Amino acid sequence: MAAGEQRRGLEYLPTTETIVRSAQRANVAIYTVDPAQHEDEADTIPALAAATNGRATFADLDGGLRQAINDASGYYLLTYHVQRPEDGRFHEVQVQVKRSDARLRARTGYFAPSPDDALRATLLAQASQPKPAVPLEPAPHTSPLIRPWFGTSRGENGKTRVTFVWEPAARLTGERVRHVPARVVLSALAADNSVLFEGAVNATGPALIDDPATAPSRAVFDVTPGRLRLRMSIQDVGQQVLDSDVRSITIRDMRSGVLIGTPEVLRARNAREFRALDTRQSVPVASREFSRAERLLVRFFTYPAEDSPLSVSARLLSRMGPMRDLPITTGDGGINEIDLSLAGLAVGEYVVEVSASGTSGSAKDVVDFHVTT
Repeated sequence: MAAGEQRRGLEYLPTTETIVRSAQRANVAIYTVDPAQHEDEADTIPALAAATNGRATFADLDGGLRQAINDASGYYLLTYHVQRPEDGRFHEVQVQVKRSDARLRARTGYFAPSPDDALRATLLAQASQPKPAVPLEPAPHTSPLIRPWFGTSRGENGKTRVTFVWEPAARLTGERVRHVPARVVLSALAADNSVLFEGAVNATGPALIDDPATAPSRAVFDVTPGRLRLRMSIQDVGQQVLDSDVRSITIRDMRSGVLIGTPEVLRARNAREFRALDTRQSVPVASREFSRAERLLVRFFTYPAEDSPLSVSARLLSRMGPMRDLPITTGDGGINEIDLSLAGLAVGEYVVEVSASGTSGSAKDVVDFHVTT
């Protein structure tokens, strides 16, 4: 077979040069043992030993093995740095000592890495790096201890504003021990794991006004439309954890088109409490079950597609169908309010339907609630 010629199927078998290159780069010395009585200068195996600073042993197997052990037990390792291109060629190295009676054995040189070798080493190092640990997502869990409510409106810089309130859930039938939640520690995470809100939120209730001196009764933050992950730690008055609530919700895009923000419901048990609701600091409720003695204020925002005016309407529906149109008070900034007294309603299920329409489209939303005695 001519020099440089390779048989089909044997293209990737190692050659003498590749073995020597690999041994030189790994700082490996090859020791060969051959039971033959005479050394054949043309033999490849002794040539590997000579090229890698090893020894070739013939006939004297015991002596050859002892020599290999002695060499491996005592040696010096010299390191140095040179400025050479990555040409993939062999470069000679000469090592000298000052002692005249010393016998010196050292490698004759080294193979410089080629550009392909450098690229391969970089890719291998990157592939060998451990992947960063990704924290496991907690399993979804809906707590029976609380009743949360999430509302959306248009935020700043193209984001959607999210409002969160909660109330203790009604007592469960057959519940022996009554766990009364007093606060929820909320963590809101965006899709990129950035923290949007983290802190304690007290329960909401009728005619509640946010007090800056205490923990808030609602959480308000802006988020980019998409997936929103929520982690809630439910605690009692002693800040003992009663349960957790883990969920993900999809936040809609409110940047364009005719839109209606999520209607929020405020409740009052008398005229004095209802007058207190006429402020932006009043907190909506999460409950949707009210008595006939209460009075509701349904508040929502409307957003036109452009600067064109919107026609806003509302009506009350029951299970039997539409009942009557509801008057709407419109204020600045697209705010709309509905004053709804429940005294004239029978016990049952009802829906407040709000609509907004303009030249470029329309939108609709509903609030369903239950009236008790």
